[in-house]
Amino acid sequence: MNSLIYRFKPYLRLVSCLLFFIILTLTLELSGLRSEFTISKIQLLFEKNILMASLIFISAFTIGSMSGVPGGVFLAAAVYGLGTTKGYFLTLTAAFISISISFFVVRLIGQDGLRKFEHPFALKLLNKLDEEPLKINIVLRFLFQTLPPLNYTLALSGVKFKDYFLGALIGLPIPILIIALLIDKIISFII
Repeated sequence: MNSLIYRFKPYLRLVSCLLFFIILTLTLELSGLRSEFTISKIQLLFEKNILMASLIFISAFTIGSMSGVPGGVFLAAAVYGLGTTKGYFLTLTAAFISISISFFVVRLIGQDGLRKFEHPFALKLLNKLDEEPLKINIVLRFLFQTLPPLNYTLALSGVKFKDYFLGALIGLPIPILIIALLIDKIISFII
């Protein structure tokens, strides 16, 4: 029995992370809260009280992101509820807070769990991340913005928070601005 536990010990932290996010997602789904993360419902918050709505928006963005709700939903709601400029800056602020909280929660639960894999491909990717952590973080943020699996993967990779956050600080503003400016076209294309 001990040899079995020892053999799977490197994966226990990753499984713990996975269980945390499954429980969070199921809790939000079963409680009905996940269905509250819609553009129209978030817009209504802004109409009632901008300060309280902003705090709720940032909290919802953080919880939603951790449970897999795409950041684009929140960006669209903020742009429609506040206008392009205010919506952009609120979403950017929420994104920075969300990815930071996500980093610390995942790191607390999973530490650097991806470092336990001894697969050659995984080791090659992690070595590349070690060589140029800031550059890779910037490129990943530019391409994938606040994608929850990216947040989890980077947190579990052992990357330093400084590189993680600076990568987001440099890599997020331009793609989020482009999406904010084109949100009407994007939504009309999807619908």
